[in-house]
Amino acid sequence: TQFVPLNASVKIIIIKIKNNEKINRSISVYSYMELVLGENREKEKPFIVTDFCNDLNAMTARNVYNDDFKNVKVFLTSTRSITSYTGDRWEFVGRSSSKGDPDGLRKDELSQKRGAGLSPVAAVKTDIVTEPGEEYTVAFIMGASSDENEIISLCNTFSSMENIQKAFTEVKDHWADKLSIISI
Repeated sequence: TQFVPLNASVKIIIIKIKNNEKINRSISVYSYMELVLGENREKEKPFIVTDFCNDLNAMTARNVYNDDFKNVKVFLTSTRSITSYTGDRWEFVGRSSSKGDPDGLRKDELSQKRGAGLSPVAAVKTDIVTEPGEEYTVAFIMGASSDENEIISLCNTFSSMENIQKAFTEVKDHWADKLSIISI
């Protein structure tokens, strides 16, 4: 499920996982976001600086050169603890691989590489252990703001599946109300 809350500058992706086996299963779940923060990826990539904030459990990025975006920070976080990450597209996708079959999925851990001068992405990994019959939900939250306090608030608010479900219900109710006046 993907949605954008009514009053927050984030996109939320919800993934539900169920273990149908009779044994415990470990699974790694990844989220990948290519970063442009400007008009042209190739032109902007030398100026995009990626980082990781442990307090927010979030990968962040900003463009230090582009006047339109230099005060904007984007972030990628999860409702689960991020166990590894990279800000380098070449590490995650690989030089001879593709986004459909990235090298990063074959590694036990991502390198934690971040900084400037990379082919910038935000790629994060979270690990889940499920018991037989157990269903687990994880969400990834992508957002942007020029206000550091808003970023902190968004990361903290949407670190909870309860808050995400509430926001999703608000969106569904909003559209049900808007579309209920239309009949064919």
